[in-house]
Order: sequence, then C-alpha cells, then structure tokens
Amino acid sequence: MLLLWSVLRGLDNIQGELKKIGAVLISPFMGYFVGSTPVVIGVPMIVTAFAGHHVELTYHIEQADGGSRRGCSSPVDLQGLPFMFKSLCGVSNDLRKALKPGMKIIAEGRGSGLGLYASNFHRIDQ
Repeated sequence: MLLLWSVLRGLDNIQGELKKIGAVLISPFMGYFVGSTPVVIGVPMIVTAFAGHHVELTYHIEQADGGSRRGCSSPVDLQGLPFMFKSLCGVSNDLRKALKPGMKIIAEGRGSGLGLYASNFHRIDQ
C-alpha cells in the first residue's frame, strides 16, 4: 500500500497517460514482492539459525569449475536450490577439481531438514 500511495502521489511528475496507468497497475505487484521477500526468505533463516540443530544434508553438484564471483570466492554450485542460496563459497581448489556435475556431497552444519548454514562438507565416494 505504501508503494501504491507513493506512486499516486508522484503521478504529477510522470509524463504521459499510458505511463501513469502502468505505474498504478504495476505498483501493487512490486509492493507485494518487496514486502513478501523478507518474510518468505528471512523468517526461515532466522528460525533455522536459532532453533536449528546439527544436521547433514545431501546435495548434487551443478557446477564446480566456475570462477570467483562478487562476494563468493571459489564457488561450488548445488542443484535444486534458489538462486541466491545455491553456492558454497571458499572451497579449496583441490576439492573443487575433484568435483564434477552430478556428484553428491554431504553438507553439515546448523539447520533443519529444509536447509542449513553449512560449516563443513565432504564428497560421497561412489
């Protein structure tokens, strides 16, 4: 509602009727997205951090040979996880070279069956 109110208040600065209509129609969706993201992502992360326990989860490797990204050095990408949470960062180059797409790893750390804050992981030899 706050985003819709601010758009309606600023309509005088927008040139053209079509742009005004577009701004009014899109603002509720943008407000929902901006407002729901902290609840959908933040609440489970906070609950896991405080109420979680030691857990080990199995994941499949999506990519292990990618270069460093902003905020994540030597990443290993995991399959089936949301975009923002699919990378393990700071993996040694020796371990990364041994990992191939489709291989399984076990990540361990504090969390629940739905996810965890990984503190360690190791490869499952098949």
